[in-house]
Amino acid sequence: MENILQEHNNSMPAREILVALSEKFSASTDRAGELCSSEASPLPAQPVPPVQPLQPIQPTQPTQPAQPAQPAQPAQSAQPAQPAQPAQPAPFAPGSIDASIWVFDYHMVADRLNVL
Repeated sequence: MENILQEHNNSMPAREILVALSEKFSASTDRAGELCSSEASPLPAQPVPPVQPLQPIQPTQPTQPAQPAQPAQPAQSAQPAQPAQPAQPAPFAPGSIDASIWVFDYHMVADRLNVL
């Protein structure tokens, strides 16, 4: 093979020359009838062991942060707590609300509930 490359100035020879070389090499007595022989191997045939990945697959979602053992205490203010003052009810004057609105709402709700 080296002689043929030197004849072609170390460039790629024509396809016909390469095909002839491959047929000559395949027809040699060393390779006659052998495509891939396991008998020529000095080692006994053994199954290939599965490859264990070095790192496990990591989850794509971030994990939740750990919850604290005790809940946080609310911040204490320096001022004393003021007692809550009750809210004052809105002034109500009789007759200030239109009675027809209440009747209309009552009938609409009663119709939906099939009470009437």
